[in-house]
Amino acid sequence: MKNNRKTLKIAVIVLAVALICPLIVTAASWNIRSNPGTEVASAAPVLDGNITDNEGWSVKERLDTDTAGFFAAQNPLTGEADLCFAYTDEGLYFAVDYTDYGAAYTVRFYDSHGSTLREATYPCAEAGTFKYEDGKYPAATPDGYPISYYKINEHKISGESVEINHGCLWNIFANDCEWAAGPGNSVVFTTGESEKSTFGDYYWNGDTFSLALDLCGKFLAAGYDANTDHTQQYCFGLTEDGTVKVARTFDPYKGAREEITALCPGKGTATENGFRFEAMIPWSVLVEDANRLAHKLGADFTFTEAEVKAAGAEHKAAVTLRDMYVDEKTGKVSEYGRYITVCEYLPCGTPGYLSCGDSIACYGLDLKIK
Repeated sequence: MKNNRKTLKIAVIVLAVALICPLIVTAASWNIRSNPGTEVASAAPVLDGNITDNEGWSVKERLDTDTAGFFAAQNPLTGEADLCFAYTDEGLYFAVDYTDYGAAYTVRFYDSHGSTLREATYPCAEAGTFKYEDGKYPAATPDGYPISYYKINEHKISGESVEINHGCLWNIFANDCEWAAGPGNSVVFTTGESEKSTFGDYYWNGDTFSLALDLCGKFLAAGYDANTDHTQQYCFGLTEDGTVKVARTFDPYKGAREEITALCPGKGTATENGFRFEAMIPWSVLVEDANRLAHKLGADFTFTEAEVKAAGAEHKAAVTLRDMYVDEKTGKVSEYGRYITVCEYLPCGTPGYLSCGDSIACYGLDLKIK
C-alpha cells in the first residue's frame, strides 16, 4: 500500500453570505452539478472488495469537485470516488472506489473587471512539485481554461525560496492570489471508534464514507427541510485488512448511534492510492430507522419494505466523505475535510454548496429502483 501525501491546504475566499446552520463553511466548489440520477438494478454483487462491471451495479455516481460541496473546513478535495448501487429483496448494496491523489490546486477565475467569478479545485498528485516560474506549473486546467498567472502569499513561505512545496492557489486573468500550506496526510484506515466531532458524528477514526437516505423522498415532501432535519446516516470505515465496519450515526433519535457491522455484510480492498469497498444494508434496517424517525417527528406516514424496494420507488440520498489525516509531529489523527454530494439548489433556492450540507433538503443523489 503506497500512502499518498496530502501536501496541500488552500485558504479559500470567505463568502459574503453567512448562513446559520450546523456546518459553517466556505466551499471551494462554486458550481455544483448534481449527479444525473441512477436507476438501481436488481442484482446481488459478490461482496469481495472488487467492484466489477458484470456484477449488476448501477451506472457510477460521482463524488468529486463537480458534485460535492466542501464542508467543515476550508480545504480542497484532493481525491474522487465512484459510487455504485444495486438491490435485492434483502437489501440495498453500496460500493465505493476511492482515490486520493494527496494534493490539489485551486484556480480562481476573474471577469474582465478583475472581479472574482468562481473558484475550481483540481486534485493533482504533482501539485506539491509546482514551482514559481514559467514551465513549472500547468499552462491550463484539465478542463481547458488557461492559467495565465499566479503569485505566492509571501507570509506563507520562509526566506526567498520560490519553490512551492505544498501546491498553491492559482489565479486566472489577474495578479493577486493567496497560498497556504496544509497538513501532511495519507489514507487513514479505521482502527476503532472516534469521538463525535464538532460538526457531526462519523463513528470511525479513519477515512469514512457515510450514506444518508430519505426513502421515497417522504421526509422532504412532508416539509422536513430545515438545517436541523436529518435522516439516519450509515457510516462505513475500512480496516487495513479489508474489514468493512458499519455504524448507525448522526443520532436523529435517541439510541441510534451503534455499530451494525454484524447486520451489514461487506468487504474492502486497499489500493495503491486509496481503497474500495462493497457492502449491503438490509431493507429491514433502513425501514426500521425511517419509521423510528417518523414516529419521533410525529409524521403522519410510515414505511414498508415492499414500497421502498418496489420498481419505480425513488429515494433521495447523500454520500459524505470524511477525510482524515495524520499529524506528522504528534501522530494524532485529525479531520482534514468533509465533502458531501449536495444538490445544485435546495427547495428554498439556496445553492447546495452554500447550504449546511448534511440536512435532508441538501441530498444530491436520486436513486430510482428499477
